[in-house]
Parts: sequence; C-alpha cells; structure tokens
Amino acid sequence: MTTKLLLLDESLLVQRVVELAYRDRGVDVQIAENADEALEMAENAAPDIVVASLDMEGSDGLGFCRRLREKPELSQVPLLVLTSTRKSVSDEVIQQVGAMANIEKPFKPVVFTDEVERIIGPGHSVSTSQPETQAEPGSPTATVVEKTAEEAPSPSEDTTGESEESQEASAAEEEQRPTFDAPPALDSETLAPIIQKHLEEAAERIAPTLLSHIEDAVVKQLPYIVEKIVIREIEKIKRGE
Repeated sequence: MTTKLLLLDESLLVQRVVELAYRDRGVDVQIAENADEALEMAENAAPDIVVASLDMEGSDGLGFCRRLREKPELSQVPLLVLTSTRKSVSDEVIQQVGAMANIEKPFKPVVFTDEVERIIGPGHSVSTSQPETQAEPGSPTATVVEKTAEEAPSPSEDTTGESEESQEASAAEEEQRPTFDAPPALDSETLAPIIQKHLEEAAERIAPTLLSHIEDAVVKQLPYIVEKIVIREIEKIKRGE
C-alpha cells in the first residue's frame, strides 16, 4: 500500500530533502507551498500523514493546522509539524492543533523518516521483508527430508564388509591416480605485475558503482548542509556580526 504524505513548506531545500528521503521507497510525496493549496490537496488526496511547517513567511502554517482540524474528515489525520529557532512555537500550541510530534529544522533525513514511520505505524511501513518459509508435513521438501532419513543406514546394520571393499577400491584408485610436480615458487617480482593487473581490473568494475554511491550520499546531505549554512549566516546578520 502506497503511503501518501502531504508536505506544507515553502522552502525548496526542505522540499528536496523530503523528496530525496523517500525516493524509491513507495511513498507518494505531495508538496504545497501555501496553506490554501495544502488544505485543498488534503481534502482531495486523503493523505496518510500531513507535515506542516510553522515558520513560513509567506503563509500561515499554524492557521493551516487549525483549519485542518476543523474539517471532520481530516480531524484525525496524523500531523507532524516543523519548527525552527527563527519562530518560537510553544509545546502547548503544538498540542492544541493535534500535532503528534515536532521536528526542528534543519533536520537529518533519517530523523524525519523515522519520525514519520513511528507516527503512521507499521501498517504503512515503507520497508517490507519476506518471511522465511518452513516446510510443512506432506510438502515436497518435507517428503525429501523424510525419505532421506528413512534411507540412511541405521547404526545397527552391518556395514563392515562394505567398508573394507570401499577402502580397497580407494587404495587402488590412489595408486592409479597420476602425480604432478609441485608448481615453482613465485617470488615478489613475478607476483607484483599479476596482482597489479587484478587490482586494476577490480577498480574498473567497482569505480562506477562506488561513484554512484558517493553521488547519492552527497545529494542527500547537500540540502541539509546548505540549509544549516543559510540559517547560521542569518543568525550572524541578526547579531550584527
């Protein structure tokens, strides 16, 4: 089941962080940049969770939360609010609008996704695992196991004669088996070019995948880093530094 997440935030950085956090994870992220648009989308899309920022400059996030709770069909929708040091909102006010949690910006993507999954519960979990299957009595797998166990000789059976014959046959095979001289010892000068060649081949195979992982990691963390830098510079300007 696809989880529907509605995000109200005018920051392009926050929007990008949330989108990247749920890329390829089976979550439908819908984004609104103002309260009116978010309320209309909530009424039409029936989201599984609403995430609303309370520190927007161009829209009233707190007012949106109150209007959301006034709608009977949306009064019980799980609500997560985003705040920051730029605009103080008391815990009492957050509880009054029925928010189940509060995350302060800037935040790490994993903190956001963990909180969302905690709120919406396991019924909307974005990660699934296949349970291990066990053989039931009567199934093909169980039949094979049972048959093998039945065919295995019991300790009480006399297998002395068979063992002696097997040992004699093995000895005869050993005598007829051709022998080979041990390979010459390899010194460091001989091994060096061989190892170098294998390392180069391995690097060529691994490099594309490694670069792809590095790119994904940088893309995921870049919005968080930029947002943090911007907030820090704004604080410096406020302090007159």
